[in-house]
Amino acid sequence: MANSFELKAIITAVDKLSAPLKGMRREMKAFKKEFSAGMAGAAALGAGIVTAMAGPIKQAIDFESTMADVRKVVDFDTPEQFKQMSEDILKLSTALPMAADGIGQIVAAGGQAGIAKEELMSFAQSA
Repeated sequence: MANSFELKAIITAVDKLSAPLKGMRREMKAFKKEFSAGMAGAAALGAGIVTAMAGPIKQAIDFESTMADVRKVVDFDTPEQFKQMSEDILKLSTALPMAADGIGQIVAAGGQAGIAKEELMSFAQSA
């Protein structure tokens, strides 16, 4: 008799828990779908941010590489002179329709050709 009572109690408990468990299962599936959609959106946003930052980062790297070339061919007396020339090239790139990297390459070519460092910015502007 205790055996059938235990069995009846188990069946009753299963019956009472079945509906809430099905509801929980549905909610978990919905959450999983929403979470997956959210993660896909976050991944797309991350990819967009990386893509947006790639261009300016590449330009900065190219400019630094060009300025390293300038440093090789132009004799600067102080580090401040080199820094000032970098700033002058960046400023000139806002006035001319040319990227700072291109202006820096012109300055490097002028330095390699033996043009005095005081004349390099006017040379680049004229070129």
